[in-house]
Amino acid sequence: MPRPARGPAREGRSIVDHDTLVELAGDAGLDRERTRSVLASDAYADAVRRDLDRAARLGIDGVPTLVIDERRVMSAMESPEVLAKVLTQALERKSPRG
Repeated sequence: MPRPARGPAREGRSIVDHDTLVELAGDAGLDRERTRSVLASDAYADAVRRDLDRAARLGIDGVPTLVIDERRVMSAMESPEVLAKVLTQALERKSPRG
């Protein structure tokens, strides 16, 4: 499993630390200097604020969280069986009835 997916918290690292984020971005194949530049700027500040507003409207208060069909919010830490059931139900609601 790639290191960013394992979680820096398990390694005792903070995901708000820019050096940690730059290292993880590089490990994931992103350009480290570009990542450092973006973190030092407000280039995505408006997009982040929109994401935070949307999360608040949906009642999201933790991560990882899945939003399905803009109405079902659930923890992404559910078992694979629960996730499969919820996704199957969402697909069935979307499929045209024959």
